[in-house]
Amino acid sequence: FYKEKYMKTDFGPSRFTSLEDVSCVPLLSREELLAADLFQRLYLPLKDTEFLGYTSGTTHKELFPIWRGYFLSDPPPLAAERILILPTQPWRAAGQTEWFQRQGVFPVCGDVNNLPLAAELAAVSKVDSIYTSPAAAFLLAPHLKQRYRIENIVSLVLYGEQVSKFREQKLKEIYSRASLLAHYASTELGPAGNSCPQAPGLYFYHQDSHFLYEVIDPESGKNLQPGLAGELVVTTLDKAPSPMIRYRTGDMGILFPETCSCKEKRPLFQVLGRMGYDALKIGGVELKAPDFEAGMQVIADRIKPGGFEIHVFDEATSEGFLPARPKLLFKLAPLGSWGMSEKEKALSLLRSSIKIGRTLTLGEAEARGIFAPSEIELAEDIELGPKKRVIVSHL
Repeated sequence: FYKEKYMKTDFGPSRFTSLEDVSCVPLLSREELLAADLFQRLYLPLKDTEFLGYTSGTTHKELFPIWRGYFLSDPPPLAAERILILPTQPWRAAGQTEWFQRQGVFPVCGDVNNLPLAAELAAVSKVDSIYTSPAAAFLLAPHLKQRYRIENIVSLVLYGEQVSKFREQKLKEIYSRASLLAHYASTELGPAGNSCPQAPGLYFYHQDSHFLYEVIDPESGKNLQPGLAGELVVTTLDKAPSPMIRYRTGDMGILFPETCSCKEKRPLFQVLGRMGYDALKIGGVELKAPDFEAGMQVIADRIKPGGFEIHVFDEATSEGFLPARPKLLFKLAPLGSWGMSEKEKALSLLRSSIKIGRTLTLGEAEARGIFAPSEIELAEDIELGPKKRVIVSHL
């Protein structure tokens, strides 16, 4: 795969004489991996490959199978004995259990689709840590309080969606004795950096020694200096079934050259979100720009070309188990003058046409209390251009 890829360019071994020359190596995209035959992307014998995983990705709908070994990265440092693991997909538990065992922590595999059972399992096995997504952590809490002492949880390790400061604070209040940790990860790479406990936020990660990190200008592909925001590019440095060489993650990030102040003494990187906010995970669901763009077609004849943005906020709530619900504000540049009736009609059409996640419409998500009621704000104009964001996060 790589030999054929590099032969199509002017890159050759003679151009690579030191680690500083890594910027000469052609970048790798997800599209290239998808276009290649599955077995063409396998670089180890099957007996040395642990399993075949899959994803449809944050911004893609097609199946993307990926060969996997056990995680390359260092496991998070936990003062724990037993950890409840709640994977989003069953195959992921294979790597997750080995990862924590490597740290001397015994894994207890729960079912994210049966949280009462997971809480019962946590109680009988006397877990002191949990590995889960933020949304599942909120939903699990009332079951833990019924069946166990939530104060027994001393570590909460989060994967998946990033949480707002508001939700992070609520998690700290619910799991009052637990230290909160997170890690950077993708299906292609696995975990690739644990959060630093001394950093100013949960999403500042240690640069793991098993990976090489770069930040590039997403348009030119040129490397950026530390401290500048751009697209995060990661290279695996250990043997893997599918090594990633200068892989474009699609995440916006910043590299920091200074070492952190915690005992790890490692340089950090920060993840700012997906490129262009073309997708956003919140409250256990994914908001995808293509779904919004398709849904906006029902009012396309009533607004200026490209005249819309979707702003996402957190709205505090006392209903249900979650401390907040996502709230959407549709910022529209209308054609002509709109009164209240035009705004209400447009909002009704959007609620029935826009998909939230895989199956729900926006209107159904609001009716079930998953989302707060949406609103429309009119604007004279909406900025257009190649860097226009369909989804604007205020989390």
